[in-house]
Parts: sequence; C-alpha cells; structure tokens
Amino acid sequence: DYSLPHFDGMKALKLALKYAPLTPLIIWTGSISEDIAVTCMKAGANDYVLKDNFKRLGPAVIHALEERESLVARRQAEENLKKERNLLRTLIDNLPDVIYVMDKEGRKTISNTADWKACGGKTMEDVIGKTDFDLYPPELAEQFWRHSKAVIELDQPLINHEEPGLDADGNLVSVLTTKVPLRDSEGKIIGLVGVGRDITELKQAQARINDLLAFNEKILTNSPLGILTYKLTGECVYANENAAAIVGTQVETLQA
Repeated sequence: DYSLPHFDGMKALKLALKYAPLTPLIIWTGSISEDIAVTCMKAGANDYVLKDNFKRLGPAVIHALEERESLVARRQAEENLKKERNLLRTLIDNLPDVIYVMDKEGRKTISNTADWKACGGKTMEDVIGKTDFDLYPPELAEQFWRHSKAVIELDQPLINHEEPGLDADGNLVSVLTTKVPLRDSEGKIIGLVGVGRDITELKQAQARINDLLAFNEKILTNSPLGILTYKLTGECVYANENAAAIVGTQVETLQA
C-alpha cells in the first residue's frame, strides 16, 4: 500500500530506483484516485495498477518489461559509446600530431592535447568554441582560415600542405597540414577535420643533407683528379670534368 507506518510506497519506489534502476517497477495502489499513481509514474515507475482493476495487471507487467528491455538496450548503447569515445580520446591525446575538428564557422569543437598546447592553451577548454583568429596572430589566422574556408565551402580537401605554425612554446615551426570536410549522416558538410605534423626538424635535417651533398659535389667537381663512380653492373653514374678530359670525351658521354 502507498501509506504504511514509518514507511510508504514512495520511499520504497525511491529505494528501488536507486539500487535497482533496471528493474521493472509497477505501482499497485488501492487509492480510488489515480493522482498518487501518476505521482509515482513521474518519479520513475514504469506503470501502475489500481487494486480494483486486476485486468490491468497483465498489460502493466508487459509494458514494464518492454520499458526495461528498452532501457537496458539504451544503457548498453550509451556505455559502448562512452567506451568508444574514451578510446578515441586516449588515442588522439597521445599522438604527437595536432588533431582538431571545426564547425562551419571555424570554431573548434574537438582539440587534442598537442593542438590546444600549440594554440597556447592550458587546457582543452581554453580553445573549444574559439576560432583561429582568437588563438593565433592575425597573419597566421588569416592564412589558416582561407584554407579552411575552401575545404568547408568549396569541398576542396587540403592534403599535405606545408605551412607555418606555432609550437607549444610559441616558436615558429613548419607544419605539414591536412584538412578534409566533415559530413553529417546525409553527406552535408558541417565542418572539417584537421591534422598537422611538425616537420621542422625533418626540414632542418634535409637542409643539412643538401648542404653536405652540395659541398661534396663542389669538392668532386674541382678535384684535380679524374673521378668516376660505377654501379656493380659497370654503369657509370658519376664523372667529373677532369675524368672526361683525361679520356678525351664529355661528362654526358661517360654517364650515358
């Protein structure tokens, strides 16, 4: 019954909802008025039956079981979605590349750790909802948005585009950027997904290699010796001018 000495049906309902939230709960009341039952329904019960209407008990049980199955399925789907989001978040936050998502107005809706640090933020919340114009110097922001706008409005993906950027300390770096349209379930563009990789050290290493190659080439070219380089197959792959002069021909002829 709804009213008992020192304890009543509403207290029982609240305990059941707290400790057994997935259990079907049916209110069975002897009250002539349905107000109490409706109150219990609003509190979280699945259905109610008045004690003078036993015919309602069967349908009420079926209804409560169906609601329970629906609730269990929904809770399971929510739990799976939460696990997937946690997995994705763990993945992107531990990548060295900057990863972000923008809406059509250029506001960031997702930002991984590398990205919000590169934006000068102390937490992700410092950059969410902000545009490049809020986070970068005007000249950089203008360049970034020009490319992003083309991706969003013209459906033109930007793949491996080299551009300037900033690191977590605010230093200017070289970034290899990719931006692709983000679409909804109907295929409509609703923003973009961006990925950026700091290639500053790679470019510096390549520059050192190029300088070394140029230096070696200068030494070989100006050497007083005739220098020839061959493959194991006997094919000449390099000859300097002195080598060609010694055999009385042209460098191009030796390397042909």
